Amino acid sequence: MARQISRILLGSERQAQQEEDVLNGEEGEPTHSFHQLAEKIRQETDELILSDLVDKDLLKGLQDSFVEATGMVVGIFDNEFHSIVPNSPWTRFCTLVDGAVHEKCLKADMEAVDEALKSSDPVIHECFACETAFFAAPIVIQDKVMGCILGGQVRSKSPDVEDVKGFAREIGVDEEELAKAALELRFYPRDQLLAWAKLLQSIASLVADIGHERSISHRIEDRAEERATALEHTATSLEEEVKERTGELRMSETKYKNLFEQSNDAVFIHTLEGKILEVNSRVEELLGYTKEELLEISIPDIHTENSVPDSHEAFERIKIERSVRFDSEMIRKDGTIVPVEISSRIFEADDKELIQGIVRDISERARFVSLLKKARDILEQKVHEKTAALTASKRELEKKLRDFEHFEDTLFDREVKISRLEGEVARLKESLAKKSGGGKEESASAE
Repeated sequence: MARQISRILLGSERQAQQEEDVLNGEEGEPTHSFHQLAEKIRQETDELILSDLVDKDLLKGLQDSFVEATGMVVGIFDNEFHSIVPNSPWTRFCTLVDGAVHEKCLKADMEAVDEALKSSDPVIHECFACETAFFAAPIVIQDKVMGCILGGQVRSKSPDVEDVKGFAREIGVDEEELAKAALELRFYPRDQLLAWAKLLQSIASLVADIGHERSISHRIEDRAEERATALEHTATSLEEEVKERTGELRMSETKYKNLFEQSNDAVFIHTLEGKILEVNSRVEELLGYTKEELLEISIPDIHTENSVPDSHEAFERIKIERSVRFDSEMIRKDGTIVPVEISSRIFEADDKELIQGIVRDISERARFVSLLKKARDILEQKVHEKTAALTASKRELEKKLRDFEHFEDTLFDREVKISRLEGEVARLKESLAKKSGGGKEESASAE
């Protein structure tokens, strides 16, 4: 029995598993839109009935194999109690009973089906007809009951011929014929009958589930084909856009590379920790290292010991200010020192923060500053000397001025004295004149 079922299910089960793998993402992570499409199609297929989903030939083969292996009678129905595939032939015993009391048999079947659908598990039903039994097992697809299997028409106990004949008289059936038919029934204890019911339920539900997934798969294929056409058009547009953008990026990359390589200044790209990642040719010219050698060392390795504190401070500042400019000193490969001006900024590349450092050789500026300092020192010395000479001259002049002022004072005193003497002389002259004039008058009077 197991081998027959395996042969029937093997191909379909593998296909269903592959489709399930795709839906569950085991053959590659599906896109969000694919999940939405699959869910929408699942909802659409949930509205279908069992006969729309199952492979009827496969289900019929399963039914026939089960009947052949067990000798039971099997019927497979949907929720409306319509047969999905033709039922297997009934036993002669049940055919005789059903022909006489069909409504009673139908009622017993419906009661068993109703009980099974409510519990979602197989149930064993003891028939009213002389210790016969049958089972009802629901067909479940993704936790939803889609139909039911009725099977059995077996006896769970040894039949009492007299009881069978009495029952035959009650329903108006030939006693001998019904008694003989009762002895033809297969015997199954209740637990074995339940085990067979569970097995058939599992297999039938699996077949139905495979059909359900296959229906989903076909619908997905149809939708996928529609989408493929739309996506092909979109892909063509995107391809053109990608080509255009790629061309623009290449132009930008070429432009940046040219600017990077042709810069008059040395340009470093390094990590926040100082690991050198890229340099232009001007760095090689400035420091005398090859590019390969520079990529093996770090920024602190090419700074003088005196400039390390300033460089460390600049690293801390740039983390806050994002850009910084400072003067420093670098060591060439030959050990000579070159004064430089460094302008650094932080930028992002591949979600990492890196530093671009533009280094300018300021040797000429430093030499000019040195010459300017020397000239200033010489000028200051000359100014000092001239100031000293002027100070001495001032002192000499002040001395002469004081001497002149003293001479002037002396001369003034002399002039005052002379003026006084001249006044005295004038008065004497006047006095003498008066005296001289008075003598003449006296002489005239005397004459």
